[in-house]
Order: sequence, then C-alpha cells, then structure tokens
Amino acid sequence: MTFTQCWCYYASYTTSQQPAIHQDSMNLVFANRSEEEVIYPLTVNEIAEAQLLDPSIQKLTSDKKYTMLLVENTQVLCKGTAMVLPTALRHRAISWYHHYLQHPGATRLEETLRAAMYWTGMRTTVRRYVKNCHKCQVNKRHKHKYGKLPTKLVIRNPWEALCVDLIGPYTLKGKDKTEIDFMCLTMIDPATSWLEIIELLVVDKPTIPTGTRGHKGISTHNTPQVP
Repeated sequence: MTFTQCWCYYASYTTSQQPAIHQDSMNLVFANRSEEEVIYPLTVNEIAEAQLLDPSIQKLTSDKKYTMLLVENTQVLCKGTAMVLPTALRHRAISWYHHYLQHPGATRLEETLRAAMYWTGMRTTVRRYVKNCHKCQVNKRHKHKYGKLPTKLVIRNPWEALCVDLIGPYTLKGKDKTEIDFMCLTMIDPATSWLEIIELLVVDKPTIPTGTRGHKGISTHNTPQVP
C-alpha cells in the first residue's frame, strides 16, 4: 500500500471459521492517535478529483513541465514523479504529515512532502504552518545569543588595583554541636593573583573596614589607586 491509501485491511476468523474482512482507518494504527484530532490522509482519487475542479491546475496541463501519470489506476497531473496538489487539499496534506511525523519541523516536513507532492510556494506554506503550530513553538530549541565580554584591562604593577569582596556570614557546626559565625573580607591583586582574607565581626549589615592591615597590624601594601 502507498501513502495515499487511508484504509488498511486485515482478516480474522469468526466462530464459523469464515474470514471476516475489517476496514480500519490508518489513524487507528498510529500510536500517537488523539481522540481530539483525527486527520485522514489523502487518496489518489481525491487528488485527481480536486485537480479537475481547480482552474489553476487545469492551466498547467498544457505546460510541458507537467505530465499525466497513472498512479494507482488513476490519471493524475504530476511534475516529475510528484503529484501536483490543488490549493484546497494543501492544508490537509500538511496537517496529516505534520501530525504523524511528530512535529518534525519545517525543513523535514517540506522534504517529506516534496517526495510525493508539489505545488508552487510549498516552502512558504510549510513554514507558515509550523510557525503557527503552538506545540512546535513551545518545544523549539532557542539559540540565545549573548553579548561579548568587555576587554580586560591588563594590570602590570602589583597592588595598583584591588579586587575586594565580602563573603558570609557563614555558620559552621561542629561535632560537639557548637556553632561559629564568621564573615571575611577578601582582597585579590589582579597583577600577581595574591590573595588575602581578613576575618570580620559578624554584623547585620556588611561594613567595609577603613584600614587594610594584616593580622599583625602591619600594612601589607600601598594605598591602591582609585580611578
């Protein structure tokens, strides 16, 4: 069976051992069938009848690029091996392929349709349909672009500039259930990557000390330049 046949047959035996032919829709075969949305594929007869009713398709019969081919014992206007699809059936064809291919995206959907069908402006029609599909837009992979980082200034002289930050307050719990609260002031020299950490009193509001001296009360560096 081809893609255009929307019915599938199977035989089963009744109590009288006579084979009974059942006719089920192809929509019942697919695992992703939805009770809310049942879409039926096009048949060759439907396409052929719609071509006869479409004036724009009838004008193409005189064009050498298009030929009448016999598909499933039915004369259908084709371009190459792809059947020319009338305007009235395009939305239904896109909906069926888009639904049962599990929302493949515009590129894959277009390539699948082109293998069997043709109409002018297919790419525009397919992309418009996918763009208006809510599920496709929600699950679309977005490529976020971020701005470039500014150029880093090279600092050559030690202690010319400082990177200062406050960390904490942190609470450490010991095995004897004692707790220690502490805060620290960190200073990093970007020229040498030298790091100093000074413990501060835990306060409700962080306060930057005015003096930058070590634990022994001796200044460790000159006063940094403030730009």
